[in-house]
Order: sequence, then structure tokens, then C-alpha cells
Amino acid sequence: MNIRWIKQNSNGNGKGTRLRAVLSENCQDNGKVQNRSVMELGVIEERFLFTKIQGTRSFHRGLFWVTVDKNLDKLQLEPIVRKQIESEVSETIPRPADDWAMWGVICVPKFDNVSGSEKA
Repeated sequence: MNIRWIKQNSNGNGKGTRLRAVLSENCQDNGKVQNRSVMELGVIEERFLFTKIQGTRSFHRGLFWVTVDKNLDKLQLEPIVRKQIESEVSETIPRPADDWAMWGVICVPKFDNVSGSEKA
């Protein structure tokens, strides 16, 4: 099995180019070797791979990897095969640090629930 990367341009929706990771395998059909898609593992917008805002970059890479992990879980692959696939994907889209999901919490303004003259 190997990873095929497919670039998909936006259809005027303003989201830019998407990068799709597709798991594929070689198979023979009448003596010809063909590449057959097994499953789309994940999709990420290219702009999030190169943004200079580290938190944004890590967050979107994290979302991508959550999808990849769920899709690989569905396939119930041997651990060594899964590790090879994960390694191949991470060459293009590295896994973020474990705290990647905190970006949404840290960047969202917090408001207390106290109104007017009430005190906490």
C-alpha cells in the first residue's frame, strides 16, 4: 500500500487548494499493474501547511491526523503496515505536538457569566 497525494483546486468557494491523502494499492488486471484507491485518509487545505501562525498550522494538522487515524482504524491493518503508512503520510504532513488541540481554547476570548453588578 502507498499514499497518493491529490491536489484539488477550489470550485470558486474561496478555500484554495486542498491536498487529499489517498491510500492505494497495486493490483493486476489482465497482466497490467494498476493502482487502485482503497480509501481517502484525510484532506487539508494547503494554506494551513504553510501559514506562519504556528497554532493555526498545528491545529489544522491535528484535525487532519484525527481523520487519518479514524480511517486507518477502520481498516484494522497489521501494526507494522499501519506504522509504514503513518510514516509515509507524516513526510508530507507531520503530526503536531500533543497540545495541538489547545489552540482553539487559548485563542478564543473568555467571558465570565457575571452581568452588571453581580460579583463572582
